[in-house]
Amino acid sequence: MRAFAWLKLAAVTLGGCGDVVPEAPTALRADASVARLPGQWDGPWVFANGTELPRVSVDPVELIPGETVAITLPVDSSGCSFAVGLLPPRVQARQEVYPLDKPPPRDARAGWATAIEEDAGLLRARFVVPLGWHARSAVVVAQLRCRDELVPVVGGPRAAWGPGGPTRDGEVAPTTAARVEGAHAVLATPLVARRATHLIASRGEPVRFDDPTTWPAPEHDLVHSLDGEPNHRRRRATRVGVSWTPEALQVFGEVNDRDIWSEYQVQDDPLYRQEAVEFFVRGIDEDPRYLEYELSARNVTFDARFSSYRQGDEAWDSAWRTAVTVDGTVNDARDRDRGWQFAVALPWTELCASTSVSCRPSEGDRLRFNVFRLERPRRKAQRGYALSPTLRPDFHEWSNAAVVELGPWSTESRASR
Repeated sequence: MRAFAWLKLAAVTLGGCGDVVPEAPTALRADASVARLPGQWDGPWVFANGTELPRVSVDPVELIPGETVAITLPVDSSGCSFAVGLLPPRVQARQEVYPLDKPPPRDARAGWATAIEEDAGLLRARFVVPLGWHARSAVVVAQLRCRDELVPVVGGPRAAWGPGGPTRDGEVAPTTAARVEGAHAVLATPLVARRATHLIASRGEPVRFDDPTTWPAPEHDLVHSLDGEPNHRRRRATRVGVSWTPEALQVFGEVNDRDIWSEYQVQDDPLYRQEAVEFFVRGIDEDPRYLEYELSARNVTFDARFSSYRQGDEAWDSAWRTAVTVDGTVNDARDRDRGWQFAVALPWTELCASTSVSCRPSEGDRLRFNVFRLERPRRKAQRGYALSPTLRPDFHEWSNAAVVELGPWSTESRASR
């Protein structure tokens, strides 16, 4: 994770929400400060040394993944240092804040200002909102350090008190103040615009199905299918990569799985009832036609053609090619597996015949696409992961499906030619 930026301040005056975090993450209270003007969040937020932060402004009002957001704080000189961060909520409608030395685990979206400006008593911290940010909100946080010591937050519109709690007159009890080191002030919780995952599929060589050592390393982590939150359980991590040739759209993947399981053995068996990987493809326009492909760790397949939403023809047979390699034993819960890899090639001829995808494919062409993993830990309740979250409990929902753009030859592909 990129190091956060410390800002030298005088008597800091800021806008946001105050929060005190003990050793474990603390859920924020529901009484968030309300933005008085578009993009402005009012305080004050009070630190234990008397520093008060009256307000903060966020521009634009609604953040956009892949674009810059500016956080502006009014400040005076005090010789203290201030850090400003942009963090994701852990789950929708329940923001949690962490100490700087204990950030959320493996969440690449969390970051700190990389460009700082100070002019006429105003401090501006700029961020690029990460691509792949699917949460509907963000959390703007700050932390104050004076003489190399963290200063606790003791009051504010979103103050979350430490274990000792405030005294009856509103002051923080000394026992609490000693326990809130590392606290953030939560300054604002702006909305983030919805933006589907966008990826570039490199031009590549035709997949060699009989040689898994030649399969490209996948680059994109699947996230929780409903809300897009990262999957922090590495034992269930899934990564995929996409490339293309004039003949096919190619997908490669690595599936971590401690218990590889699929009992189905016949083409078009309902693989989705147990564990499988699914692929959905349609054109970039509003044409409702799409194709669904499924693959299990046993290299059993399912395919269906849809004329519109869930109006499918399961008797249709695809000409797609697949290969699977397994690191473990299938259907043996007594041992611990590592997972499985796959490579598939979806022919452009059938993509173009059954959807509005255009042929001949060429660099710059785009299509809608999604990949899902169905996982049933301990062979019980099913969990879903996606390349781009559906935002609804429905894998046939297309509104937030990934956009795949056909790109040029990759450096690796050119080197191997």
